[in-house]
Amino acid sequence: MPHAIRLAGPWLMTEAEAAVRVSVPFELPPAATVLERSFNRPANLGDETGLFVCVKDCGRPAMVSLDGKPLGGFAPGDQRLDVSGRLTKSHRLRVEVAAGDPATFQPATLEIVEPWDEWEEEADAA
Repeated sequence: MPHAIRLAGPWLMTEAEAAVRVSVPFELPPAATVLERSFNRPANLGDETGLFVCVKDCGRPAMVSLDGKPLGGFAPGDQRLDVSGRLTKSHRLRVEVAAGDPATFQPATLEIVEPWDEWEEEADAA
């Protein structure tokens, strides 16, 4: 079974060039908003370990990047973005949320999937 680490906070929220620290879940303002959070690579990961950044649906289009490199842009909906092999020591996750109706930003998670988790899933499906 995969293990998830909550990237709860604090997050740095920037709206109209003003930056403030926020805790999540967080009510997004109607304006376009940028949320950023630093985190470190989990320890004791094997070469075959899968790592995924998981972002919950906030009801608006958003773009997710890691260390300034885009991971994906998407319409509203939960996202699971593969970062396996990309994590070294320290990282910065950035979520750029489009303007829209007020919505809630939930904590993102870093999902750790060991190879045996996938084998168990395959065995259960058989």
